[in-house]
Amino acid sequence: PGQDLFNGASALLRSGDKEPAPVSGLPAKFYTLGRARAPSAQGMAPVYQAVVDPAGDLRLVDPTAAHAAPVLTLKGVGVALHLVDLTDDGSLEVITTGGGGPGVEDLLRIHRIKGGKLTGPLWSSAGLPGAITALGHGDLDGDGKLELVAALANRAGGAQLMVLR
Repeated sequence: PGQDLFNGASALLRSGDKEPAPVSGLPAKFYTLGRARAPSAQGMAPVYQAVVDPAGDLRLVDPTAAHAAPVLTLKGVGVALHLVDLTDDGSLEVITTGGGGPGVEDLLRIHRIKGGKLTGPLWSSAGLPGAITALGHGDLDGDGKLELVAALANRAGGAQLMVLR
């Protein structure tokens, strides 16, 4: 109560029809959890899992790996994150928000996982008039391409959805 963090010890990973199993490699407390399978022609690509801890550090782990150390890390991340292959090029994009905290304009950044490394920002938005609270994706207009959707809590207390193509 009164704490907006998840307990990493109780986080669960579902794998197909198997029973939930504890996830290794997570920090003790975290804000956000994201999970996605990297695209692969062979269909056996790794499942990446990302968390943002209270210090604003993103940790990307492969929960199926033998070690629990993060595969990739990124500092200065906000509470919303999303993992998806938006460009359909076989590489996952890591979409994050800014880590400026309350009262600072939020922003969106897109990085890519390429060759086991995280690229510098491929794209970064200008300051936004509120805080991004959630991210998602889908083919919203039926053109066969994924759009990124962001929920923005504006300063007036309202909310709006932003669609990025």
